[in-house]
Order: sequence, then structure tokens, then C-alpha cells
Amino acid sequence: MKTCINCKISKPKEEFYNKRKTKSGVSLNARCIPCVNKYTKDYYSIHTDKKKENSLTSQLSKYGLTPSNYRQMVENQQNKCKVCKTDGSLLKRRLYVDHCHITGKVRGLLCHSCNVALGAARDDISILRALIQYLTDTST
Repeated sequence: MKTCINCKISKPKEEFYNKRKTKSGVSLNARCIPCVNKYTKDYYSIHTDKKKENSLTSQLSKYGLTPSNYRQMVENQQNKCKVCKTDGSLLKRRLYVDHCHITGKVRGLLCHSCNVALGAARDDISILRALIQYLTDTST
């Protein structure tokens, strides 16, 4: 039997993860499996949110924006992609900051699909017109 340092309950050794092998045998984790799992879930929940926030701040700073500016843009666009109007709450990813690659001017927030499509066309209006013409000509 071993007592978990977290929940203070004595449990069979099988209810503890093996920590590492030592010369004298296997060392067991100080927390029981349920406590380790809860701790891990809580830890990553907190740190993943911080990591996402730091990543967003870093991305926004490229365009001279703050998280507050970004939230205002989301609000102004009613949390929808500026092109296809898909609701941001239905997306797996946040709305992306779209900008002109020549001037650096921020144009709006786009969903991942619209952002990729625009990037694939290299912001070239003639390519986009050719794509529209292609779709028009080949539609049945």
C-alpha cells in the first residue's frame, strides 16, 4: 500500500504510475493515477490557454495590433469572416488577420479557408477573376 500525497488515501501500489526504474527496483509516483490525471488536465488547461494567448499577441504585434484591437475587430465584424460570413464560433480556428502584403495594411478578419484561398491567389485580382471565369464557364 502507498499513500497519495494529494488525496491522502492509502491505495494499492497498482494505483500509482511507475515513476522510473532505480537500482533497487521501480519507484512509484507520489500521486495516485486519478490525482496525476487531474493534475495533468488542470496544468495543461491553464498553460495551453496562456500559450494560445501569447501566440495570438505575437501574431497581432506583426500587424501593430493588440489583443484589444483584435477583439474590437471581431466585434465590428460580428465574429464573422469578412468574405464568406461564416460565424467564428462555428470554426475550429480563430479568425485570421488579413493584410496587404505590399502595404502591410490590415484589411479584416478571415476564416482559415478564405485566408488560404486569398493567399493561394497571391492577392492577385487577375487570378481571382480568372478563377471566377473558370467557375462560370464550367458550371452546369
